Amino acid sequence: MRKIFEIVKHCMERDETCRNDDFKLIKAVIMQINPEALDFPLGNVLHYHKEYGIPSFETITRARRLVQAECEMLRATDFVGDLRHEQEEIIKDFVK
Repeated sequence: MRKIFEIVKHCMERDETCRNDDFKLIKAVIMQINPEALDFPLGNVLHYHKEYGIPSFETITRARRLVQAECEMLRATDFVGDLRHEQEEIIKDFVK
């Protein structure tokens, strides 16, 4: 997890859009780990992610949350942060 944390942090430092958009972050992480995988069909990448050395998308987004909790300068914009908080509340209400 520490290695993924460092890759995610590096991607977020290099590209601000990765702080606000998980799909852009996932693409940037894949480019760091195995750039050739971006040429494969999405279904293959999803099915064979372990063989390609790509962590699960949930692992990448979990690492993003950890990075943003530790590094204030890498947090999402206020607008995106508010949207994420609203979604979190909706999920909490749904689970109840």
